[in-house]
Amino acid sequence: MTSWRDATVCVVLVGAATLASASAGALFAPEDIVMAYVVAVLAAAFAIGRRTALLAPALSVAAYNFFFVPPFYTFEVSDTRHLLTFGVLFGAGVLVTTLVQRLRAQQDQTRARAERLQALCNLSGELVGTRDEEGVAGVARSAGARLLGVPVDVALDEALPSPDLLVFGAPLPKDREEAALAVTHQVSLALERVRNDRRAAAADRRARAEEVRAALLSTVSHDLRTPLAAIVGAAAAVQENRDLDEVERDELLGLVRSEGQRMEQLVTNLLDMTRLAASDPGLRREWIPVDELVGSALRRTRDDRGGRRVDVELDPHLPLAHVDPLLFEQLLVNLLQNAFRHTPPSSTVWITVQGRDDLRWTVHDDGPGLPADPEALLEPFVRGDTAARGSGLGLAICRAVARAHGGELDVGSGPNGGAAFHVLMPPRDEPEPEVPLEEVQ
Repeated sequence: MTSWRDATVCVVLVGAATLASASAGALFAPEDIVMAYVVAVLAAAFAIGRRTALLAPALSVAAYNFFFVPPFYTFEVSDTRHLLTFGVLFGAGVLVTTLVQRLRAQQDQTRARAERLQALCNLSGELVGTRDEEGVAGVARSAGARLLGVPVDVALDEALPSPDLLVFGAPLPKDREEAALAVTHQVSLALERVRNDRRAAAADRRARAEEVRAALLSTVSHDLRTPLAAIVGAAAAVQENRDLDEVERDELLGLVRSEGQRMEQLVTNLLDMTRLAASDPGLRREWIPVDELVGSALRRTRDDRGGRRVDVELDPHLPLAHVDPLLFEQLLVNLLQNAFRHTPPSSTVWITVQGRDDLRWTVHDDGPGLPADPEALLEPFVRGDTAARGSGLGLAICRAVARAHGGELDVGSGPNGGAAFHVLMPPRDEPEPEVPLEEVQ
């Protein structure tokens, strides 16, 4: 349908050409005046749509005939040679208008194609950041609807072939079929990547579980046998030798106690490692004061301290820790026992906690320092000192506990020349609960 606005533009342009030609009529021949109307036709072709723009050549022929061809102010033609001029003017106008509009259409198509390519590149970037199938489906639904102009859903059935991956809620326009194929291809690649990552992660978990299971079996068969043999031997000696004096009896009972505590610690580490090796350790987070966690860990390691001095340095404005209290206390216990085990009795061990939302826990000493590859100490069943007793699980459990909380365990040299272990906790994702003040009686 012809737009009245576009038709008005044609009338104005042809009228302007007529006024300009009339003003300069004494200077130009009638054949030269035709050029003013050619300019009007070109302007109309660039300014408005094709159908309305065709009105400009017709109006130009009519105006030229009415005002500049004898007899004037009529549509009669006394000289048939002017008919050729009319035909050339109208034909040139139609040709120019058609070419201009075709060029404009090609530009529009090129622009639309470039926009679709940019949208596909953006879709590819969004899909790269997804980590699961639902994330891929969400990106495909939103971006696909923008690109294709119809509602889009994603069939997540792995048995479906790639062409049937996208489901359209309305008929797809013909000019969007190529874009639909490109979107389908990208979504298919993203789903395949996510599924491969999931399979690889599952295979890695199975491999790690098998590795841990084999190592645990080896530990149970070796490290538990030694304290059990000592306990059985000491108990047999107490039972069979009735003439033991009090000192000998106390030594044997002390051996039973120490070896029993060693077994308890080993079993605790084995159970913790088994739990943390699972895909979901099932943290039971609570809001706990930092000084309570540190104090409880110090009480549990009192008998392991020997003559070593322990200094505690806590930031006076520490927030509550949002952690699993049992696991995190075990982390601190393992770090303290590791420091006691590998330092001389005259050493000093420091515990420091700093930070606000993201807490930094540090246990460091002034002992002999670290081996050549300190990071290896954080692997399961690795001992820094082969002569030291233990299963080599303590520090591995510390790192697993830190990672289960979203943090990390780093190892390095301390400010006093010894070893330093830093537990870096991420910013808390929940606000600290408000503790109501008790009413004063």
